[in-house]
Amino acid sequence: MKAAIAVLSTYLLGSFCALSQALLLNPGDSYVFNFGAMIFNGTYRISPAPTTLSLPNFAGTGILRLEAFENSLAEAPLFSTTSDTLANPVNLGDIAWHDLQGIVRVTELSGTLALDGFFTAQVTIPSVNSPPYNEVYFQSLPVPEPSSIVVATLFFAACALWKIRRQAAA
Repeated sequence: MKAAIAVLSTYLLGSFCALSQALLLNPGDSYVFNFGAMIFNGTYRISPAPTTLSLPNFAGTGILRLEAFENSLAEAPLFSTTSDTLANPVNLGDIAWHDLQGIVRVTELSGTLALDGFFTAQVTIPSVNSPPYNEVYFQSLPVPEPSSIVVATLFFAACALWKIRRQAAA
C-alpha cells in the first residue's frame, strides 16, 4: 500500500510540474500555430483596424523569425520578420486572413527562446450587412505543454529501470 501511495504521489507531482513548463525553442527549432476558424467578437463602429498577432510571453536570447501564411506553409509568407525584439502585438496591416483562417510559424534562428502563454490573432473586416461598421474576429491558441501521458510514461519507465537495477543488485 505504501508503494502505491508513493507511485501516485510521484505521478501527481510530475504532472503538476509539467504544467508550469514553457515550450523551449533552440536554434533551428520552429513551432507552428494553425487556426482553422476565428471567433466572431462583435460589430463595432471603428476605423478599420489592422490584422494583428500577439505572441505568447517569450524569454530568451537570440534572433527569431515570425512568418504568417494564408493557407499552408508551402506558400510564400504574407508577412515575415526577423528580430531579437518584437513589439507586441505585431501589426500585419490589412493583408491577411480575410477568410478567417491561417498559419503562423515562429522559428528560433540563434540562441534559445521559451514561449509561454497564448498566441492570439485578430482580424477586422468591413461589415457587409451594416456599413460603416466593422466586424472583429479573434482566435486564441495556447502554447502546448508537456502531456501528462508523456510524464506518466517516463515515470513508469524510470520505475521499471529502478526495479531491474534493484533485482540485479540483490
